[in-house]
Amino acid sequence: MIAADRRGGAAVLTAVALLAGLAGLFIGIQGADAAPSPTPNSGTYVTNGMVLVVVRHNDITYIGGSFTQVGPQGGPMQTRNRIAALDSSGYLTSWNPNSDGNVHTIAVSGSTIYVGGDFGNIGGQARAFIAALNSSTGNATAWNPGADFWVRSLVVSGSTVYVGGSFGNIGGQPRQNIAALSTATGNATSWNPGASGMVTSLALTSTTIYAGGTFNTLGGQSRMNIGALSTATGNATSWNPTSDGMINAIVLSGTTVYTGGYFTTIGGLGRNYIAALNSSGSATSWNPNADDIVEDLVVSSDGTVYTGGRFSTIGGQPRNSLAGLDSSGLATAWNPGTDGFVYALAAPGTTVLAGGTFNNVGGQPRANFAQFDDAPVPADSTWYLAEGTTAWGFSTYISVVNPNTSAVTVDLTYMPTGEANQVQTITMPPDSRATVFPADTLGQKDFSTEVTCREGLTIAADRTMSWTGSSSASPECHGSVGVTSPATTWYLPEGSTNWGFECWLLIQNPNGAIAHCTVTYMIEGEGPSDFAHDVGPNSRATFNMASDIGSKDASIKVESDQPVIPERAMYRNDRREGHDSIGTTSPETSYYLAEGTTAWGFTTYVLVQNPNATDTTVDVTYMTGTGPVPHPENPIVMPANSRKTVRVNDYLPGADFSTKVTGSAPIIAERAMYWDAGAGEACHDSIGMASPHMTFYLPDGEAGSDVETWTLVQNPNGTDVTVTITYMTPDGTGNVTKTEAIPANSRSTFNLATHSGLTGRAAIVVKALEGGRPIMVERAMYWYSRGAGTDTIGGYGD
Repeated sequence: MIAADRRGGAAVLTAVALLAGLAGLFIGIQGADAAPSPTPNSGTYVTNGMVLVVVRHNDITYIGGSFTQVGPQGGPMQTRNRIAALDSSGYLTSWNPNSDGNVHTIAVSGSTIYVGGDFGNIGGQARAFIAALNSSTGNATAWNPGADFWVRSLVVSGSTVYVGGSFGNIGGQPRQNIAALSTATGNATSWNPGASGMVTSLALTSTTIYAGGTFNTLGGQSRMNIGALSTATGNATSWNPTSDGMINAIVLSGTTVYTGGYFTTIGGLGRNYIAALNSSGSATSWNPNADDIVEDLVVSSDGTVYTGGRFSTIGGQPRNSLAGLDSSGLATAWNPGTDGFVYALAAPGTTVLAGGTFNNVGGQPRANFAQFDDAPVPADSTWYLAEGTTAWGFSTYISVVNPNTSAVTVDLTYMPTGEANQVQTITMPPDSRATVFPADTLGQKDFSTEVTCREGLTIAADRTMSWTGSSSASPECHGSVGVTSPATTWYLPEGSTNWGFECWLLIQNPNGAIAHCTVTYMIEGEGPSDFAHDVGPNSRATFNMASDIGSKDASIKVESDQPVIPERAMYRNDRREGHDSIGTTSPETSYYLAEGTTAWGFTTYVLVQNPNATDTTVDVTYMTGTGPVPHPENPIVMPANSRKTVRVNDYLPGADFSTKVTGSAPIIAERAMYWDAGAGEACHDSIGMASPHMTFYLPDGEAGSDVETWTLVQNPNGTDVTVTITYMTPDGTGNVTKTEAIPANSRSTFNLATHSGLTGRAAIVVKALEGGRPIMVERAMYWYSRGAGTDTIGGYGD
């Protein structure tokens, strides 16, 4: 569930909603968290009036305010009275509740959109100041608490909707400015703290609800404009910061309560318009010192506090109404600047959404609403591959694609375990691909690899390993794309030492100092367990999961004091089969898996990791050729720090599909597939993607008498997408480009041999046409009459 609230300016997120915003970019073209661009997305729709609330739930952005039209900047607009929904590309959806008064607060719980404001009619029904809307139709549900005046804040928890505003009656009972309502009936519960003035902001934990506004008593106690209440009794707790002015926004992050408003003293110290409070109610040393009102704030995944309001200076720097603040309270380099005021913020992943009353932001014309996506990243000229060995009966090759119109020189730096690095150099023609065999340089060694383009241009690299089990009828393989940056935190959803598996965690340390790592196993059905492991400088270390936790199913989290790159390799049946995958640096509320089938003799598993300290609700949707199919167990409740395994064959037999996994808080999804074509069971695996992208690079691919390559393109959008698929040969000559239409909410599969007409090796580059919408791409390869197979996502760019 996600919740936010508004009084005439400031949104506030619950603790659960905050977690839903704590997500970042992961693998593929970028390996570590990215920062938002200071320039807004030019395609996101804007409004003709004030935006007072912004909430992102899964891939939908809900906005509310005083506007009556929504559309492209400078283009034709459509009527949307005071509330609207935008899709993942920032375009207007058909959802249209049509409110006759301003919308100040929106909270999302499952398929219900709770709204509050100044209206008397919304969703086609008479609804006084508060309503519940169907997320599909926009129609008002039967839920009708009927407030007698303004509603300014909403948070949802289980079967309860907490409401703040300026009312005297709601839910059929006298309730002074704050109340709790049943989600089933709309009736007020017995919870009745009472506030002497308007409640503009609410934020929730499992036991406590924080409230801000313009009151001097709350929950039966003297509380100046801010306080905390027991969710059980409604009584005020001892937490009592005392503010000398109005509170506009409250956001929880761990044990810290961030707040903004119209005050100069709070928590016992002088704090101008913005402050951080500790668990005792005292102001911390964090002191950005704004020069005017703070209307809203939100905390991003990297700890940045994004702030909107009416200020011109904050965090020691000139910042017009919009700023990012670091852990010291100083302004970050992010500085879009607006010509008006910012009233509403959201920070899903590394995106920032801002609403208010402005005409220009980030140097661009943007009316009242703006979306700041990931900052453009430099050319992806360096890739890291943690796994690799030419010993123990393994063969390894590395594939590199050069998608540039000029030749490049590529250095492959091998980091053998316990030995000095060695470098192999290749030259690549324009628009070409290369296969490199590390054994030619290393002999028999365990190693990690760093692949770098000397010219600093974009390349992509992946790695394939093959071996033959002691009693196997054919070799088996696994493969993975690399990552472009080490990071200090990684997540790997799959992992098992049960069911006959052996599981190995590979950690590459490209630094000159020892990496001290904490490995957390999130054990299915048990909970987390931590282990300390060190990795030497400029080297790779391998850890056997069974040595740490025995025979268990578990997701993995790796935390390090040095930026590192982990991978996970699993083997079964005396190494007859095995698969391998990289991880992700950040959870997200949506994950996509382009490949998947329960037909043709395949068994598919979806692995979901919940790395949060709270329970998380997860929905799984299969995108089939006939449309989306929801998983019948939705919503799935995952305990804190846990792993969930879904055997898709049990629910969707005989189908080809892609998968979308959404969480009420950020999660990670991975997919493993198993089959037996007559040579014994084989398998492959891949991490998912948290968002679609415009371009994908797949360095490996081959067509031949005993090898097949499939490119899987998933279109998660509500409209068709046209893509080009280019096959790049080793010398860059004879390349083939095809143009294909991918239907809405579907997946298309292309066989390299029949689609391109080529034989031999070819890299694959998939691009959505300019002006189109982003996609997800994977590549699956099979050898030896499907006795072996690999699968991986590609590197991506936008």
